[in-house]
Amino acid sequence: MIRIVGVVLCISGLSVATPQAAWLERNAPGRVALTGSMHVARAAQTATLLGNGKVLITGGMVGNGSFLSSAELYDAATGMFTPTSSMRSARVGHSAVLLADGNVLIIGGGRGENAALAELYNVATGSWKDAGQISGTFLTRLSDGTLLILDRTNSAPHLRATSTFDPATGKIERGGSMNADLYGPATLLADGRVLVAGGENDAQMFADAQVYTPATRQWTNVGRLQKARDKHAATLLANGQVLVVGGADKNGWRGQMKSSEFFDPITGTFRAGPMMTSERFKLHASVVVLPGGRVAVAGGSNTIEVYDPKRGDFTQATGALDEPRYFSSATTLRDGSVLVAGGYAKGTIASTEHAWIYRDNPPRQ
Repeated sequence: MIRIVGVVLCISGLSVATPQAAWLERNAPGRVALTGSMHVARAAQTATLLGNGKVLITGGMVGNGSFLSSAELYDAATGMFTPTSSMRSARVGHSAVLLADGNVLIIGGGRGENAALAELYNVATGSWKDAGQISGTFLTRLSDGTLLILDRTNSAPHLRATSTFDPATGKIERGGSMNADLYGPATLLADGRVLVAGGENDAQMFADAQVYTPATRQWTNVGRLQKARDKHAATLLANGQVLVVGGADKNGWRGQMKSSEFFDPITGTFRAGPMMTSERFKLHASVVVLPGGRVAVAGGSNTIEVYDPKRGDFTQATGALDEPRYFSSATTLRDGSVLVAGGYAKGTIASTEHAWIYRDNPPRQ
Protein backbone atom coordinates (compact mmCIF):
# COMPACT_ATOMS: atom_id res chain seq x y z
CA MET A 1 0.00 0.00 0.00
CA ILE A 2 1.31 3.43 -0.98
CA ARG A 3 0.56 6.34 1.35
CA ILE A 4 0.77 9.93 0.15
CA VAL A 5 0.93 12.50 2.94
CA GLY A 6 1.57 16.22 2.77
CA VAL A 7 2.02 16.59 -1.01
CA VAL A 8 0.31 18.30 -3.90
CA LEU A 9 -1.30 15.88 -6.35
CA CYS A 10 -1.43 16.88 -10.01
CA ILE A 11 -4.47 15.57 -11.89
CA SER A 12 -4.98 16.58 -15.52
CA GLY A 13 -2.80 19.63 -15.02
CA LEU A 14 -4.64 20.79 -11.88
CA SER A 15 -2.99 21.16 -8.48
CA VAL A 16 -4.94 19.67 -5.61
CA ALA A 17 -3.50 20.45 -2.17
CA THR A 18 -3.89 17.84 0.53
CA PRO A 19 -4.81 19.17 4.00
CA GLN A 20 -1.24 18.64 5.20
CA ALA A 21 0.21 20.45 2.18
CA ALA A 22 -2.21 23.35 2.73
CA TRP A 23 -1.14 23.55 6.38
CA LEU A 24 2.51 23.62 5.36
CA GLU A 25 1.84 26.39 2.84
CA ARG A 26 -0.03 28.49 5.42
CA ASN A 27 2.80 28.08 7.91
CA ALA A 28 5.78 28.57 5.58
CA PRO A 29 7.97 31.33 7.08
CA GLY A 30 8.04 34.58 5.12
CA ARG A 31 5.07 33.67 2.93
CA VAL A 32 1.61 35.08 2.40
CA ALA A 33 -0.97 32.34 1.79
CA LEU A 34 -4.74 31.97 1.75
CA THR A 35 -6.48 30.55 4.79
CA GLY A 36 -10.20 29.81 5.16
CA SER A 37 -12.63 32.46 3.89
CA MET A 38 -14.99 34.54 6.00
CA HIS A 39 -18.70 33.84 5.64
CA VAL A 40 -19.33 37.44 4.59
CA ALA A 41 -17.24 39.82 2.49
CA ARG A 42 -16.11 42.72 4.71
CA ALA A 43 -14.02 45.89 4.86
CA ALA A 44 -13.49 48.33 7.76
CA GLN A 45 -14.39 45.58 10.22
CA THR A 46 -12.77 45.01 13.62
CA ALA A 47 -10.63 41.97 14.44
CA THR A 48 -9.91 41.24 18.10
CA LEU A 49 -7.68 38.46 19.43
CA LEU A 50 -9.52 36.73 22.29
CA GLY A 51 -8.04 35.02 25.33
CA ASN A 52 -8.86 31.61 23.84
CA GLY A 53 -6.75 32.34 20.77
CA LYS A 54 -9.65 32.90 18.39
CA VAL A 55 -10.26 36.18 16.55
CA LEU A 56 -13.60 37.99 16.76
CA ILE A 57 -14.51 39.73 13.48
CA THR A 58 -17.35 42.28 13.70
CA GLY A 59 -19.29 44.46 11.28
CA GLY A 60 -17.80 46.30 8.35
CA MET A 61 -19.23 46.84 4.90
CA VAL A 62 -19.80 44.82 1.77
CA GLY A 63 -19.79 48.01 -0.32
CA ASN A 64 -20.79 51.64 -0.01
CA GLY A 65 -24.10 51.82 1.85
CA SER A 66 -24.16 48.09 2.62
CA PHE A 67 -23.18 47.77 6.28
CA LEU A 68 -23.00 44.67 8.46
CA SER A 69 -24.13 43.70 11.95
CA SER A 70 -22.90 40.11 11.64
CA ALA A 71 -19.87 38.67 13.44
CA GLU A 72 -17.72 35.57 13.10
CA LEU A 73 -14.80 33.80 14.76
CA TYR A 74 -11.52 32.67 13.23
CA ASP A 75 -9.92 29.54 14.69
CA ALA A 76 -6.19 29.42 13.98
CA ALA A 77 -6.09 25.70 14.79
CA THR A 78 -8.39 24.86 11.88
CA GLY A 79 -7.91 27.91 9.66
CA MET A 80 -11.69 28.29 9.47
CA PHE A 81 -14.28 30.97 10.29
CA THR A 82 -17.57 30.19 12.05
CA PRO A 83 -20.50 32.60 12.49
CA THR A 84 -21.38 33.87 15.95
CA SER A 85 -24.35 35.98 17.03
CA SER A 86 -24.90 39.37 15.38
CA MET A 87 -24.76 42.81 16.93
CA ARG A 88 -27.94 44.89 17.24
CA SER A 89 -26.50 47.65 15.07
CA ALA A 90 -24.79 47.47 11.71
CA ARG A 91 -21.37 49.11 12.13
CA VAL A 92 -18.51 50.29 9.94
CA GLY A 93 -15.33 52.02 11.06
CA HIS A 94 -16.16 51.23 14.68
CA SER A 95 -13.86 50.38 17.60
CA ALA A 96 -13.42 47.15 19.55
CA VAL A 97 -11.43 46.69 22.76
CA LEU A 98 -10.63 43.51 24.68
CA LEU A 99 -11.51 44.10 28.33
CA ALA A 100 -9.71 42.76 31.40
CA ASP A 101 -12.43 40.13 31.88
CA GLY A 102 -11.84 38.73 28.38
CA ASN A 103 -15.00 40.13 26.81
CA VAL A 104 -15.10 42.68 23.97
CA LEU A 105 -16.65 46.17 24.00
CA ILE A 106 -17.79 47.72 20.71
CA ILE A 107 -18.61 51.42 20.21
CA GLY A 108 -19.11 53.79 17.31
CA GLY A 109 -19.78 53.36 13.63
CA GLY A 110 -23.40 52.39 14.26
CA ARG A 111 -26.23 52.81 11.79
CA GLY A 112 -29.98 53.12 12.38
CA GLU A 113 -31.85 53.48 15.63
CA ASN A 114 -29.12 51.79 17.68
CA ALA A 115 -26.30 53.94 16.28
CA ALA A 116 -25.13 55.28 19.67
CA LEU A 117 -25.52 51.97 21.48
CA ALA A 118 -22.37 50.32 22.82
CA GLU A 119 -22.41 46.51 22.78
CA LEU A 120 -20.58 43.90 24.81
CA TYR A 121 -19.64 40.48 23.42
CA ASN A 122 -19.56 37.66 25.95
CA VAL A 123 -16.87 35.21 24.85
CA ALA A 124 -18.19 32.35 27.00
CA THR A 125 -21.74 32.46 25.62
CA GLY A 126 -21.08 33.93 22.18
CA SER A 127 -23.83 36.49 22.74
CA TRP A 128 -24.16 40.28 22.79
CA LYS A 129 -25.75 42.58 25.34
CA ASP A 130 -26.36 46.30 25.46
CA ALA A 131 -23.64 48.32 27.19
CA GLY A 132 -25.52 51.61 27.29
CA GLN A 133 -25.40 54.78 25.26
CA ILE A 134 -21.79 55.88 24.76
CA SER A 135 -21.19 58.90 22.56
CA GLY A 136 -17.93 58.33 20.75
CA THR A 137 -16.23 56.68 17.81
CA PHE A 138 -12.63 55.91 18.75
CA LEU A 139 -11.67 53.75 21.70
CA THR A 140 -8.29 53.17 23.35
CA ARG A 141 -7.62 51.04 26.41
CA LEU A 142 -5.42 52.92 28.89
CA SER A 143 -2.82 51.39 31.21
CA ASP A 144 -5.21 51.30 34.19
CA GLY A 145 -7.89 49.42 32.24
CA THR A 146 -10.16 52.42 31.69
CA LEU A 147 -11.05 53.38 28.14
CA LEU A 148 -10.32 56.68 26.42
CA ILE A 149 -13.17 57.67 24.11
CA LEU A 150 -12.69 60.23 21.35
CA ASP A 151 -15.89 61.80 20.10
CA ARG A 152 -15.05 63.10 16.64
CA THR A 153 -17.39 63.59 13.71
CA ASN A 154 -17.02 64.83 10.14
CA SER A 155 -20.10 67.04 10.37
CA ALA A 156 -20.10 70.63 11.66
CA PRO A 157 -19.72 71.59 14.40
CA HIS A 158 -16.75 69.26 14.60
CA LEU A 159 -16.63 67.52 17.96
CA ARG A 160 -13.33 66.81 19.63
CA ALA A 161 -14.45 66.00 23.16
CA THR A 162 -12.92 63.14 25.10
CA SER A 163 -14.14 61.06 27.98
CA THR A 164 -13.09 58.00 29.94
CA PHE A 165 -15.19 54.90 30.58
CA ASP A 166 -14.58 52.45 33.43
CA PRO A 167 -15.89 49.00 32.34
CA ALA A 168 -15.83 47.78 35.95
CA THR A 169 -18.23 50.46 37.20
CA GLY A 170 -19.89 51.65 33.99
CA LYS A 171 -18.95 55.21 34.94
CA ILE A 172 -18.24 57.79 32.23
CA GLU A 173 -16.26 60.93 33.04
CA ARG A 174 -15.65 63.83 30.73
CA GLY A 175 -12.06 64.74 29.88
CA GLY A 176 -10.43 67.68 28.21
CA SER A 177 -11.07 68.58 24.57
CA MET A 178 -8.48 68.18 21.85
CA ASN A 179 -6.79 71.37 20.66
CA ALA A 180 -7.52 70.67 16.98
CA ASP A 181 -9.81 68.48 14.88
CA LEU A 182 -7.42 65.58 14.41
CA TYR A 183 -8.60 62.28 12.95
CA GLY A 184 -5.39 60.30 13.05
CA PRO A 185 -4.99 56.95 14.85
CA ALA A 186 -4.63 56.92 18.64
CA THR A 187 -1.51 55.15 19.96
CA LEU A 188 -0.96 54.20 23.60
CA LEU A 189 2.60 55.15 24.57
CA ALA A 190 4.81 53.18 26.95
CA ASP A 191 4.42 55.85 29.64
CA GLY A 192 0.61 55.61 29.55
CA ARG A 193 -0.05 58.72 27.49
CA VAL A 194 -1.86 58.61 24.13
CA LEU A 195 -0.61 60.08 20.84
CA VAL A 196 -2.94 61.28 18.08
CA ALA A 197 -1.26 62.61 14.95
CA GLY A 198 -2.52 63.82 11.59
CA GLY A 199 -5.76 63.11 9.82
CA GLU A 200 -8.19 65.02 7.61
CA ASN A 201 -11.14 67.33 8.10
CA ASP A 202 -13.12 69.01 5.30
CA ALA A 203 -10.47 67.84 2.79
CA GLN A 204 -7.70 69.54 4.80
CA MET A 205 -4.77 67.33 5.73
CA PHE A 206 -3.15 67.85 9.12
CA ALA A 207 0.41 67.48 10.35
CA ASP A 208 -0.51 68.50 13.91
CA ALA A 209 -0.05 66.06 16.79
CA GLN A 210 -1.28 65.99 20.38
CA VAL A 211 -0.66 63.84 23.44
CA TYR A 212 -3.27 62.98 26.10
CA THR A 213 -2.16 62.64 29.73
CA PRO A 214 -4.56 60.48 31.79
CA ALA A 215 -3.47 61.95 35.14
CA THR A 216 -4.55 65.47 34.13
CA ARG A 217 -7.11 64.50 31.45
CA GLN A 218 -5.59 67.15 29.23
CA TRP A 219 -4.28 67.30 25.68
CA THR A 220 -0.94 68.91 24.87
CA ASN A 221 0.39 69.96 21.48
CA VAL A 222 3.65 68.29 20.46
CA GLY A 223 5.83 68.54 17.36
CA ARG A 224 4.29 68.26 13.90
CA LEU A 225 4.52 65.33 11.53
CA GLN A 226 7.18 65.63 8.84
CA LYS A 227 4.36 65.29 6.29
CA ALA A 228 0.62 65.94 6.65
CA ARG A 229 -1.18 62.65 6.17
CA ASP A 230 -4.56 60.93 6.51
CA LYS A 231 -5.71 57.31 6.65
CA HIS A 232 -2.27 56.26 7.87
CA ALA A 233 -1.27 53.93 10.71
CA ALA A 234 0.79 54.43 13.87
CA THR A 235 2.37 51.63 15.91
CA LEU A 236 4.31 51.56 19.18
CA LEU A 237 7.79 50.05 18.81
CA ALA A 238 9.73 48.13 21.45
CA ASN A 239 12.05 51.13 21.99
CA GLY A 240 9.10 53.32 23.01
CA GLN A 241 8.99 55.31 19.78
CA VAL A 242 6.03 55.31 17.40
CA LEU A 243 6.28 54.24 13.76
CA VAL A 244 3.92 56.19 11.45
CA VAL A 245 3.42 54.71 7.98
CA GLY A 246 1.65 55.61 4.76
CA GLY A 247 -1.52 57.58 4.31
CA ALA A 248 -2.30 60.24 1.74
CA ASP A 249 -1.43 63.93 1.62
CA LYS A 250 -4.35 64.77 -0.68
CA ASN A 251 -8.05 63.97 -0.42
CA GLY A 252 -9.56 60.87 -2.03
CA TRP A 253 -7.32 58.40 -3.88
CA ARG A 254 -4.69 60.99 -4.72
CA GLY A 255 -1.41 61.50 -2.93
CA GLN A 256 -0.85 58.00 -1.55
CA MET A 257 2.44 57.83 0.34
CA LYS A 258 5.38 55.43 0.75
CA SER A 259 7.00 57.46 3.50
CA SER A 260 7.29 56.67 7.20
CA GLU A 261 8.37 58.64 10.25
CA PHE A 262 9.08 58.19 13.95
CA PHE A 263 7.70 59.97 17.00
CA ASP A 264 9.97 60.29 20.02
CA PRO A 265 7.82 60.67 23.18
CA ILE A 266 10.78 62.03 25.16
CA THR A 267 11.43 64.98 22.86
CA GLY A 268 7.89 65.19 21.49
CA THR A 269 9.18 65.44 17.92
CA PHE A 270 8.93 63.52 14.65
CA ARG A 271 11.77 62.53 12.30
CA ALA A 272 11.73 61.00 8.83
CA GLY A 273 11.87 57.21 8.52
CA PRO A 274 12.65 54.83 5.64
CA MET A 275 10.49 54.48 2.56
CA MET A 276 8.16 51.49 2.25
CA THR A 277 8.25 49.33 -0.86
CA SER A 278 4.67 50.36 -1.82
CA GLU A 279 2.42 53.38 -1.53
CA ARG A 280 -0.26 52.62 1.07
CA PHE A 281 -3.29 54.32 2.59
CA LYS A 282 -6.65 53.41 4.09
CA LEU A 283 -4.64 51.21 6.43
CA HIS A 284 -7.38 51.06 9.11
CA ALA A 285 -6.20 48.31 11.50
CA SER A 286 -3.84 46.44 9.19
CA VAL A 287 -0.46 47.23 10.79
CA VAL A 288 0.68 44.96 13.65
CA VAL A 289 3.73 44.22 15.77
CA LEU A 290 5.33 40.79 15.32
CA PRO A 291 7.19 38.68 17.88
CA GLY A 292 10.69 40.09 18.20
CA GLY A 293 9.57 43.66 17.50
CA ARG A 294 9.29 43.71 13.71
CA VAL A 295 6.19 45.36 12.21
CA ALA A 296 3.97 43.93 9.45
CA VAL A 297 2.19 46.40 7.16
CA ALA A 298 -0.62 44.55 5.40
CA GLY A 299 -3.09 47.14 4.09
CA GLY A 300 -3.34 49.47 1.11
CA SER A 301 -1.57 47.13 -1.32
CA ASN A 302 -1.63 43.54 -2.55
CA THR A 303 1.62 42.83 -0.71
CA ILE A 304 2.73 42.59 2.91
CA GLU A 305 5.95 44.28 3.95
CA VAL A 306 7.85 44.22 7.20
CA TYR A 307 9.79 46.91 9.03
CA ASP A 308 12.86 45.65 10.86
CA PRO A 309 14.00 48.03 13.65
CA LYS A 310 17.49 46.48 13.72
CA ARG A 311 18.05 46.92 9.99
CA GLY A 312 16.03 50.12 9.74
CA ASP A 313 14.26 49.19 6.49
CA PHE A 314 11.16 47.62 4.93
CA THR A 315 11.25 44.34 3.00
CA GLN A 316 8.45 42.72 1.02
CA ALA A 317 7.15 39.27 1.95
CA THR A 318 6.87 36.42 -0.54
CA GLY A 319 3.40 35.92 -2.02
CA ALA A 320 0.55 38.41 -2.30
CA LEU A 321 -3.12 39.09 -1.75
CA ASP A 322 -5.49 38.72 -4.69
CA GLU A 323 -5.34 42.50 -5.35
CA PRO A 324 -4.72 45.71 -3.39
CA ARG A 325 -7.03 45.70 -0.37
CA TYR A 326 -8.09 48.80 1.58
CA PHE A 327 -9.51 48.92 5.13
CA SER A 328 -8.56 45.29 5.73
CA SER A 329 -7.75 44.05 9.24
CA ALA A 330 -4.58 42.41 10.56
CA THR A 331 -4.24 40.46 13.82
CA THR A 332 -1.16 38.90 15.38
CA LEU A 333 -2.12 35.39 16.49
CA ARG A 334 -0.81 33.44 19.48
CA ASP A 335 1.76 31.58 17.39
CA GLY A 336 3.16 34.84 16.01
CA SER A 337 1.58 34.57 12.56
CA VAL A 338 -0.68 37.32 11.21
CA LEU A 339 -4.27 36.96 10.04
CA VAL A 340 -5.15 39.47 7.29
CA ALA A 341 -8.86 39.60 6.50
CA GLY A 342 -11.13 41.37 4.05
CA GLY A 343 -10.74 44.84 2.62
CA TYR A 344 -12.20 46.38 -0.50
CA ALA A 345 -10.81 46.89 -3.99
CA LYS A 346 -10.15 50.24 -5.62
CA GLY A 347 -12.77 51.36 -8.12
CA THR A 348 -15.56 48.93 -7.35
CA ILE A 349 -15.34 49.41 -3.55
CA ALA A 350 -16.31 45.73 -3.40
CA SER A 351 -15.18 43.85 -0.30
CA THR A 352 -13.75 40.34 -0.19
CA GLU A 353 -14.40 37.37 2.07
CA HIS A 354 -10.84 36.15 1.56
CA ALA A 355 -8.32 35.94 4.39
CA TRP A 356 -4.59 35.29 4.43
CA ILE A 357 -1.95 34.11 6.87
CA TYR A 358 1.55 35.57 7.07
CA ARG A 359 4.26 33.98 9.22
CA ASP A 360 7.34 36.14 9.75
CA ASN A 361 10.81 34.97 8.75
CA PRO A 362 13.25 37.39 10.41
CA PRO A 363 16.79 37.47 9.07
CA ARG A 364 19.51 35.82 11.09
CA GLN A 365 21.59 38.30 13.00
